[in-house]
Amino acid sequence: MTIPPDPNSPDRGLSPQGQYQLLLAQAQQQATPDGILVVDQNNRVKSWNQRLLELWGLDPKVMLGADTQSLLKLTTPLLAEPEEFVRRLTHLYRHLEEPEDAWEFSLLDGRIMVRYSRGLLSADGRYWGRVWFYRDITRRVKMERELRQHRDHLAEEVARATKGLQEEIARRRMTERQLREKEKSLKAQARHLEETNIALKVLLNQSAADRRSLTSGFRVNLETVVLPYLKELLSLGLSREQEALARVIQDNLEALVSPFVAKLMEAHPELTTREVQVADLVRAGKSNKEIAPLLGISARAVEFHRENIRRKLGIAGQRANLRARLLSLK
Repeated sequence: MTIPPDPNSPDRGLSPQGQYQLLLAQAQQQATPDGILVVDQNNRVKSWNQRLLELWGLDPKVMLGADTQSLLKLTTPLLAEPEEFVRRLTHLYRHLEEPEDAWEFSLLDGRIMVRYSRGLLSADGRYWGRVWFYRDITRRVKMERELRQHRDHLAEEVARATKGLQEEIARRRMTERQLREKEKSLKAQARHLEETNIALKVLLNQSAADRRSLTSGFRVNLETVVLPYLKELLSLGLSREQEALARVIQDNLEALVSPFVAKLMEAHPELTTREVQVADLVRAGKSNKEIAPLLGISARAVEFHRENIRRKLGIAGQRANLRARLLSLK
């Protein structure tokens, strides 16, 4: 709405083209989303648009003949900070050429507005008044706040996720380092075990060589020094009992250097000395009755030892012939 022209206003007596431009400006003023207020050089209301009345809840009747002070009385009760509003308004009226750009202020009902202002100065510097623009930016500000909240929330989530990822990376690196150290330790243990195995093999080989050497030397001594005298003793016409005992001694001495006994004891170290003696005589084809007097034990004891030998050779409960199994060990 525009009030009737003042007789002293510069737009009196406009040409048709000038009037057209004025009407166009007034139409634009009504169509804009901004509330517009124009005051003259005496701070009296010159014109306004409908949007201004809607923003401030003003009655068009109060606008006729109103000035800045009368409008302030109507609008300051609506403001959240009226002192700042009046201070800035007073400052602009004292500095006519100074513009105001995007000053935001709040109303008690929660709305937020932004104000722009420009002084109306002619080319020769004459002051004709001031135009004020008010815009309701409540929705925009709320959206900006929501966007900031969402952004802050997203930043927190990203920071939390980043921290969790960094912690997970740190845990994985620690685990990898521990695995590498463990692998290094296991490799060192493996090398130690390998060296120990090599040393054991050397010792075992040396032990076997020493045993073979000892056995060979013992056999040579037995065959050279002992057995010839025992054979000489048997040729002296001993009694039956003396001859039997002498032959047991001969058989036992020969068993000591027998490859069969050595092999049997090596393959089955769990066999007792008596079981080795029985096994050697069984291999020689002796029966239980024949073995018993040779070893000075009963036939039942011989049978007991035979069963133990079968069990330790893994043929207990089988039809396998014990002598045949012993002969296979040659």
